[in-house]
Amino acid sequence: MNTSDEDIADIAPESYFKTLSLKYFASEPLRMVYGYRDLIHSCLESNNPESHFIEGTNQYFFHKSTSNALEHLRLSAVGKYDKGTYLFGILLLCNGKLKRGRKVLDTLKWKHTLTTTNRCWREIKKVLSVYGIDLEDTYLTNMAKLKPPRTCDLHKKTHLCKKCYYFIRVQMFVDYIAYRK
Repeated sequence: MNTSDEDIADIAPESYFKTLSLKYFASEPLRMVYGYRDLIHSCLESNNPESHFIEGTNQYFFHKSTSNALEHLRLSAVGKYDKGTYLFGILLLCNGKLKRGRKVLDTLKWKHTLTTTNRCWREIKKVLSVYGIDLEDTYLTNMAKLKPPRTCDLHKKTHLCKKCYYFIRVQMFVDYIAYRK
């Protein structure tokens, strides 16, 4: 690929901002709260899925605006940004949208391999480490609704049982909020 100045000048701004990598900011979305507002705004307008993950994360955990956050995370998931899809699915489950949350997490193909969801969780834990997050009663209530039958081994967090996968994932999220581990 030729990357001359002429080629860059020919790129439409919408296309540029839609595909712009925001990896630096996605690893620590709080950087976008007080700075880089023009950049994030341009990326959001161009429907960049990574920008929707950043904005959704900040809306949920910093601004405490659940509906705005979930819409941004939904757009991130629609754009096939794995971390956005994972966080969107988990937050839907935590907020009582169990059927929809399961469906969203299923798009990450966890029934075949846990590689993607495990990577997403590792990266999201790093992202969440900079936020003060309160453990909501609704998270515990909805986690209880997902509790699988006693035949499932809940200590083995690496298996692929559809009866306990969602419960274990919400439990990991809740445990992280409660104990930061």
